[in-house]
Amino acid sequence: MRKTNAYKSLPYNPALKDKAKALRKAGILHEALLWLELKSNKLNGLDFDRQKIIGNYIVDFYCAEKSVVIEVDGSSHDGKQAQDAKRDAYLNDLGLTVIRVLAKDVLQNMDGVVVFLRNHPALRAPLQRRGIIPPFGHPSRGGELSRPSGTPPEEGNYPALRAPLRGRGMMRYKPPFTLTSEILNLVAEISQQVGELNASQLNASSQLRKQNRIKTITGTLAIEGNTLTEEQVTAIVEGKPVLGSMRELAEVKGAIAAYDALPTFTPSAIDDLLTAHGLMLSDIFANAGEFRSKGVGIHKGGVVHHVTPPAHQVSGLMADLIQWLKQTKDHPLIASCVFHYEFEFIHPFADGNGRMGRLWQTLILSKWQPIFINIPVESLVHQHQEAYYLAIRNSTAQTDCSPFIRYMLQMILDAIEDSTSRQFENAGISAGINAGLKLSPLDHAILELIKADRYITNAMLAEQTGKALSTIERRIKKLKEHLFLKRVGAKKTGHWEVLS
Repeated sequence: MRKTNAYKSLPYNPALKDKAKALRKAGILHEALLWLELKSNKLNGLDFDRQKIIGNYIVDFYCAEKSVVIEVDGSSHDGKQAQDAKRDAYLNDLGLTVIRVLAKDVLQNMDGVVVFLRNHPALRAPLQRRGIIPPFGHPSRGGELSRPSGTPPEEGNYPALRAPLRGRGMMRYKPPFTLTSEILNLVAEISQQVGELNASQLNASSQLRKQNRIKTITGTLAIEGNTLTEEQVTAIVEGKPVLGSMRELAEVKGAIAAYDALPTFTPSAIDDLLTAHGLMLSDIFANAGEFRSKGVGIHKGGVVHHVTPPAHQVSGLMADLIQWLKQTKDHPLIASCVFHYEFEFIHPFADGNGRMGRLWQTLILSKWQPIFINIPVESLVHQHQEAYYLAIRNSTAQTDCSPFIRYMLQMILDAIEDSTSRQFENAGISAGINAGLKLSPLDHAILELIKADRYITNAMLAEQTGKALSTIERRIKKLKEHLFLKRVGAKKTGHWEVLS
């Protein structure tokens, strides 16, 4: 359906009418081929115009419904980056998103280009039109497009040069998320668990703090591919020699430095963020402590999984996000998750974005409850790494970071419960009462349910306790390891036996 008001409200130079008609008849190959894929509402049911006059420019393709311009860059654009940037800036000021693809890709990889456009958020998710700034998950916040499959990296940074909407009379930026009952229940449960967790015991035990810090560092680096084990990280913390690649050893030392300095940082201070990145990566990355200066795009199998803003907009976007964090009235549990997702979407650094996003979420949480400094949420994220990336992808696809909020809140809850169990265990050992596991309230609940029904499944336990299946599976494993519980018979046909 044509967005008539938007179509008619654009500036129009009638002197270009004959030129636009001539361009349509010229039949430039790469434009003609892409037009075959766009016309007759073939792409997501959207209506496109070809050689549309906008102001003093003629754009290749225009979709009024989505306020999107598609430009195909052939050899005529070589050496004209400044002119293109000026043209795009003009279109941006009209509220249009500019998507650029290469003529080479249209000619050699049309399938990749079509998939790329079909999955692009500007052509899929509805624009927000209530006077608020579109979310970071939408390229009108400054999206930069990932290259289609087969495009060389040096040719693949397609700028959709849309400047941030700050200072244009719009309402201030607010990240897009929906507070579901599930999210609110998780917030309530985490708050209760934090209140029950014996902070003085956890903080007083230097051994437990050390164990948690090692779990945190090992987990957050393992997500990024570091292969060093908890035992090796422990040795590094203790100053002992460890065999490993120079990069992996440097990553561990950098993470130790960043987490040690965490209490000194302020979540809403850009300078602290840059300092932390410098500590984290200074020994492995020349531009540590600086925002990236080049475009970044992530795709897999010809499908765009992540759309990042162009490098020249990173500072402004991060300023928007930091300002939101500073002023938001949302619960810190919610705010920390939202910041984490938006940070990953902006991808402000050339390297280390994942570990920095997790670090900063821990910092935000620690300003709410200092005990979070000693809760290894990153270790749980590593154990559910695929779900972590899936939550990011789903949030981007939905232009709503609620899937990521749900995921991270569940990981936080699981990490608290895990820390509670290890706290009880540590306290028992210290008192000489029990050399094994001391049961948490959840453990007692699991055992009582199993006593009542020895054929109960993990899924049923999760439902009846209101916990995640992953939490139940982890507690069952602990109970079996410490001989509180054993499985009799096969997994499907057997039953549980509670040991005295």
